[in-house]
Amino acid sequence: MQTLYHDLRYALRQLSKTPGLALLAVATLALGVGANTAIFTVIESVLLRPLPYAHADRLLYIGPPSAKPSFGTTSWMNYRDIRAQSKSLVDAAGYSDDVGVIESREGSQSVVAPRVTTNLFSMLGARALLGRTFTEDEGQGGGPQAVLLSEGLWRETFHADPTILGQALLVGGIAHTVVGVMPDSFRFPETAGPDLHKGLWLPLQPSGEMLKDRDYNFFNVVGELRPGVTVAQAQRELDVIATRIPRKKDQGKVAFRAGLYQEILTGPVRPVLFGLFGAY
Repeated sequence: MQTLYHDLRYALRQLSKTPGLALLAVATLALGVGANTAIFTVIESVLLRPLPYAHADRLLYIGPPSAKPSFGTTSWMNYRDIRAQSKSLVDAAGYSDDVGVIESREGSQSVVAPRVTTNLFSMLGARALLGRTFTEDEGQGGGPQAVLLSEGLWRETFHADPTILGQALLVGGIAHTVVGVMPDSFRFPETAGPDLHKGLWLPLQPSGEMLKDRDYNFFNVVGELRPGVTVAQAQRELDVIATRIPRKKDQGKVAFRAGLYQEILTGPVRPVLFGLFGAY
């Protein structure tokens, strides 16, 4: 301790002789520590922290064939076959990206409004902050028009109105009944970005075209792998399911490509973030 004390006193005396250099050294260290902390925080939140869903490490994204798994749409009919025939998945759900214009006392407002299958919330283990999520009837063609609000939208646009449940909300000029409010921690799909903080969700009700046109590709499919099942095993099963889908001679073959949802989500930014971290 005595040696350390003397070393510190000597260092302080030397720095006091060149205050400009001392300030520069302190500033450089502060910037270095701050930059490393910032980069590590981003890496931890984007790449290392698990997604806030049940069994997020088994969440699979199923899209069209490509050199590597990536986000891409398929059809409702393909989704229906995957869900009905897959033994590798606990369940499969889906969504389509959309926006909607809502009308409230604050006036008209454009918001992110993904349309989702009614089983998506239970598959992800997500519960409403207020009210409930969608029922199966609300996901049928011609079913009741319901809407789920994000917590941010409920608080900022509707001033956290405790009586919001059961009220009618015009979305795209159509009256929807507010059945629930999702907590701010629920941000699915992640690809919607920060705008979903003040967004909403609508039940996806298949139209006649969706039910008969296998090439109507607008739909994103996610599934939960069964415990112990690998992505490779699920991929082999998807390949088999694809071969069972009947096609006409002038139609291309159906194929699917599966990958872990979080890896596909972070894939484009992973090299950049690790490169920045290495540079610092």
